Amino acid sequence: TAAFVLPILEQVSKPGRGGGPRAIILVPTRELAVQVKDEFEKLAHGSGIHCVAVYGGKPLKDIYAEEWLAIEQELDQDAERLAGFVAELVQLGAKSVDLQEGLVAFSSERNGRPILLSWKYDEPRVAYWYEVDQGPAQRRLLEGRTHEGLEGPVFNRIEARFDEKV
Repeated sequence: TAAFVLPILEQVSKPGRGGGPRAIILVPTRELAVQVKDEFEKLAHGSGIHCVAVYGGKPLKDIYAEEWLAIEQELDQDAERLAGFVAELVQLGAKSVDLQEGLVAFSSERNGRPILLSWKYDEPRVAYWYEVDQGPAQRRLLEGRTHEGLEGPVFNRIEARFDEKV
């Protein structure tokens, strides 16, 4: 900055110059205009020469205002959709929902024993189960497409809902 400010200061400080603007420095960004003005004022200190930064455009906070608003609206819609999905899972009989893992468990029975059916977000249907006293780490694949041995209206409702989606 000093490389072009010092020659300007030398020229505008010569006697016989009239008032008004005597030099214009063009820079590509608002930030650079402010930086050049600050440096100019430091170098011109005590000379009686003043510098003004003039720039156009919108204030930085307004440049992305529309984009921020759109992002906020999209996040609000996503939050509403997620709440709707969780409500639907609860309505289907979900007993536990782990949103971080994308894991849902539903109560059911297998051969007269209470079990938990298990589904993860990337699985096309409920295809795993585990014992009530175990955790999802012990999930086991359900045998066969008919899932023989599974009983209860909850399982039938879950399977019917997955068939609708797939």
